[in-house]
Amino acid sequence: MSVTSNTLRLAASRVICALLLGSGLSLAAIAENDRILSKANFVKLSGGQFLPLFAKKDELPISLTNFSLDKTPVTNLQYLVFLRAYPKFSRGNILSLYADENYLAHWRRASDGEFLPLVNAYFSPVVHVSWFAAQAYCRAHGRHLPTTSQWEWAAQASTDRADARRDPVYAQMLLEWYSVPTPEHLKDVGRSPENFYGVQDLHGLIWEWSSDFNSVLSSGESRGDSTTDNQFFCGGAAAGSADPSDYATFMRYAIRASLSARYTLANLGFRCAGE
Repeated sequence: MSVTSNTLRLAASRVICALLLGSGLSLAAIAENDRILSKANFVKLSGGQFLPLFAKKDELPISLTNFSLDKTPVTNLQYLVFLRAYPKFSRGNILSLYADENYLAHWRRASDGEFLPLVNAYFSPVVHVSWFAAQAYCRAHGRHLPTTSQWEWAAQASTDRADARRDPVYAQMLLEWYSVPTPEHLKDVGRSPENFYGVQDLHGLIWEWSSDFNSVLSSGESRGDSTTDNQFFCGGAAAGSADPSDYATFMRYAIRASLSARYTLANLGFRCAGE
């Protein structure tokens, strides 16, 4: 389903009116509008053979089946709609077991005590969200967080190549972004060019949760096995990777391995995946 960015923004503005200006829409209607927006944001990807970064020498690639991925990361507005339907995940109600003290720290407290996004950040990606909360959001939409392999499969694409990992210009672009500090105010989603699959903002905006983000830490590679790579944060980890020169991907795996499911960071958000 092809929907222009302007159409999506117009529909989303109606959600803002319903939530903040008292348009009279019921919670069910608001939630249905949100589901329509989310469905319009899907991108279908064909699967294929994928070799994870930490595959063992001579290991065969894994087969990824076809899947869908959100075109852009989940925004503050979309997350606000979710919280109206599931208030137990609001900043004031979420259990400390499921999020640390910085959960939604970038939102403001309104006069009625509720926390809301800044007005100029409705279309920015929601960050300061834990893995538990991100997974709950995706499940509420009948979806799930992408696996690491699914996310990396989509992220290896440049604007014109399905697999640009060996493209030095593309690799340098990623490394330059990774070296830039996170800005105080994140840009709106959907402003970067679409990649080969039609997905946006996989690089250059935020880091993103995956469903099995910590499998590298527990198994030494992205799919899980009976061993643990205790040298993950040392030089031996790169030497044992499928492509030791792929520094950008290695940095993503290292970031994931350093996380805990209740962590929230100013540059960590998410998008959802499905069948």
